[in-house]
Amino acid sequence: MNRTLLLLSISCSAFLLGCGSHVDMNKQLEKAHRTQFTPRPGQETQPSPERVVASLESAHERANYLRELSHDEKFDPKQHAEMLKKYENDSDAELAEAAKELLAKAQ
Repeated sequence: MNRTLLLLSISCSAFLLGCGSHVDMNKQLEKAHRTQFTPRPGQETQPSPERVVASLESAHERANYLRELSHDEKFDPKQHAEMLKKYENDSDAELAEAAKELLAKAQ
């Protein structure tokens, strides 16, 4: 009887742990998008490049975003030189190279 009760309690605990750790990614992405990029009254409707770069998780993603900005005709590197100088000295070579390319366009 004690063994059955022990196995039952272990099974129920494992089941509850499995159910509790389930994460709905769609809800999280929707919430993140809503909180990061929802403009408040008086704010721009487009997120600034600084906010977008800061929200990216890896240096590779940041470097790709900076490369995309180099092809964007609306992006003026002179206005974002401070951000680019910050990433110019990054330890990741790919990110540093992308920032240096944009800084070269600024001058």
